[in-house]
Amino acid sequence: MHFKPEFYRRKFIFRPVEDVSGVLREATLYAFRLIKEKSAQYGILTGFYDTSFRIDVDGSLATEASLKNLNAESGVRIYNRAAYASTIEAQAIYRKGIGGVIYYAANMVERRYPIVGVRFGFFQPEFISGTYSKYSVPVLQLGSRDQVVDKIVKPGKSIRREIRHKRRLRRK
Repeated sequence: MHFKPEFYRRKFIFRPVEDVSGVLREATLYAFRLIKEKSAQYGILTGFYDTSFRIDVDGSLATEASLKNLNAESGVRIYNRAAYASTIEAQAIYRKGIGGVIYYAANMVERRYPIVGVRFGFFQPEFISGTYSKYSVPVLQLGSRDQVVDKIVKPGKSIRREIRHKRRLRRK
């Protein structure tokens, strides 16, 4: 901490904690609709990819009733359980200019619903139920600001680093 607070250049805005249960349901349905539309727009309807998107509420498969009964402590995850979901998200769609379907939905939800915490990243499949992949899975997490910390990671950000690491392992 500085001794003189006038040295701070950032302005801090403190927002009161709000009930995000209704907004969280809207944000979830909006993100899922965006994901479906963008995957259809970019022609990723082949195979198992389009039908394998899932919405989980607090670790269990979401139903219409569970989406209506969301509370402030609820956490929602949207992910694709196909084995090649991370490859499509990180490489095939990323090169088309939108950065990935789930990545695009994360950015749009963050803009439209600022009181909802949005986190997008690639998680290990052991932590996600019902995945068929042995590689990382792209996951969009939504929740209240005190439950979910905002962080959106670009797909393909560490691909070069992983390739270098694999080459280094081959040399040994």
